[in-house]
Amino acid sequence: MKEGLERNQESPVLTSWDNLDEPALPSYEDLRDQERESATEQLKVLSKEYHAIEVDFAEKYPEAQQKFADDPEKQANYDKFFIEKYESKISWNRRDAAANARLSNLIISPYTLAQYDNTAIGSYDNRQKSVEVQSGILFTERMHALEDAIEQSGGNAEHSRLLRQTWPRVEKHIEYQHKSNEEVGADPDYYDRMRTDAHNSMIEQLNDINDLARQYGTRPFTCRNFITSRHHNRKADVGGRLGEIMQTDRVMVQQYFDIAYAAAAAKLASDLENRKDIKERLFR
Repeated sequence: MKEGLERNQESPVLTSWDNLDEPALPSYEDLRDQERESATEQLKVLSKEYHAIEVDFAEKYPEAQQKFADDPEKQANYDKFFIEKYESKISWNRRDAAANARLSNLIISPYTLAQYDNTAIGSYDNRQKSVEVQSGILFTERMHALEDAIEQSGGNAEHSRLLRQTWPRVEKHIEYQHKSNEEVGADPDYYDRMRTDAHNSMIEQLNDINDLARQYGTRPFTCRNFITSRHHNRKADVGGRLGEIMQTDRVMVQQYFDIAYAAAAAKLASDLENRKDIKERLFR
């Protein structure tokens, strides 16, 4: 009895740590890879939700625009309410996408989120009816609100100047859309560079006034900022996804300002086309 007791006391107690068949714990690198994979999948889900928001808006907005057709003031207020409701949905979706990527330690850059934007917007054919574009009807109201906020804060000459340069940048963009064949053909490379710069300047202007509105606590002009082609690294842009989004954003910003400056933009485009026709007839 004593002998058996001594034997039991000498026998080690086995634990799971002593079992050599237990699987090895995942390495830090493996965990990070799993988190990145999970983040990527979550971004896909969020991008589909974003796309669904745009589709839902495009389907319901035409009916919403007629809800109070016999009362213009009430209709204008309802249009604002309807657009801002969908803007908020998109803003929350994009916050979730960015937060998810940050929590998973992914690099936040246009390249990281290009696939998210492509699924949401790049494949969306009806961009003219998107929330971002249609919010152009609220441009004047939001501009006045921002101007008042700047003035009430004591004024800032640089910020006021930034607001005043919005139309000139849009105007320059429109001008490059309506150059005559002779003007383009005189130096195609120069024309292409200047046209691209006009595109980018217009997009940057919208982004800048959006950021300024956020700084002063007024409603941004659009529910998101847009991507320009400046510093675009084609080698880093796998599959050209960012290039597709840049093209989409350029068109959407152009359509946004076509609504924001509806009368002035239409008149300028018409005048430029008439001038172009005259020049082309002279060179025949």
